[in-house]
Amino acid sequence: MILNFIKKYGLYLVPVLIAASGAFHIFTYLFVVYTVLLFVRYPKYILDIQLIVLVLFLASYNYETETGGLVGRSFQVLFPVCFYIMGKLLILIMNRENDVILLLITFIIAFSSMPLLGYVLNVFQYGFNFDNLMILGSDENELAATNFCAFFAINMGLVPLLIHKKYFSADKKIKRISIILSIIGIIIVGSIGQRTGFFIIVINYIIFNIISIKSNIKQVFQRMFSLSVFISIGYIIIINTNSIKTSRLYTRLFLEEDDNNFLGSRTEIWDSVFQIFTTNNIGKNALINEKFSYAHNLWLDVGIQSGIFPLILLIIFTFFFIKANVFLNARKIKLNLKVYLILTSSAIFLTLMVEPIMQGYTYFFCAFVFVSGVLSGVNNKKFIN
Repeated sequence: MILNFIKKYGLYLVPVLIAASGAFHIFTYLFVVYTVLLFVRYPKYILDIQLIVLVLFLASYNYETETGGLVGRSFQVLFPVCFYIMGKLLILIMNRENDVILLLITFIIAFSSMPLLGYVLNVFQYGFNFDNLMILGSDENELAATNFCAFFAINMGLVPLLIHKKYFSADKKIKRISIILSIIGIIIVGSIGQRTGFFIIVINYIIFNIISIKSNIKQVFQRMFSLSVFISIGYIIIINTNSIKTSRLYTRLFLEEDDNNFLGSRTEIWDSVFQIFTTNNIGKNALINEKFSYAHNLWLDVGIQSGIFPLILLIIFTFFFIKANVFLNARKIKLNLKVYLILTSSAIFLTLMVEPIMQGYTYFFCAFVFVSGVLSGVNNKKFIN
């Protein structure tokens, strides 16, 4: 099924998948050139206010942070922009809603493929020691384990679909692939002990119930109560089971000295950042303090590193992203497509809130931009069902 899908849209889809995987760095330059040529050919279908805001944000951010020379800065602007262009262009040539779901699934597979291979290689070489992990094909020799898990955030975002299978696509193959992706996310994030992934599951479960049974408020509250009971029972079992209490996940969630709450030291970081904002001492790669070099939040990091103008542009772009999800939920399209897109968007947004995206998560920012392009395309498309 996926192979046929790739064959059908290969001319446009394959470049995106290869670029998203990060496996072949030389291909990223070809991807940029190829996408720019496509944009020149179809400008009236792709150009919109959101794209203009994105270009202005990336240009101003890279100018203010002074990262690299002219060629390097130009590439850092164009590479994410190309993901937006291709996301919107792919929707333009698709006629069925199921194709959009397959687009998301193939993108998730490509996006997490190199980290998955790196995880498997690490287990074979070092066992379940996850102090640092390698992403195959990456310039980084090692990546902190918790940062590594960001590549599986979207996988974790699909986990609520496992609980309510009737909202899956009617296509059994899509069901199976979604289940596999979710299980991979749970295994990797659980074994490494990253908290954000489980936070995404809880929030996405709530969102899922709201959009899938929004006409029945009583049923929504019933499911929320059931979730609360399940979490409470699970917590009681965990704190009274010695084998679980010695696990890495338990240590990460409850015992680390510097992390006195679920968000860990992030609240301390955010408090420092807000203090810097009040003194107007921002921009030109300003440091938060001696302990922290970044804010663990996309918008705060951009503000602290590059100043108020890029931050405003990023907020505007994010507004379009949120607005597209709200509009999507109001549209009369299949619930399956609505669920996949909104859960994917939510998983990305929640990760942007708690991770240093512009300080090492470049590909994750590209995923954010790609889904923005897909949303823009879907909300302006009439599908053939």
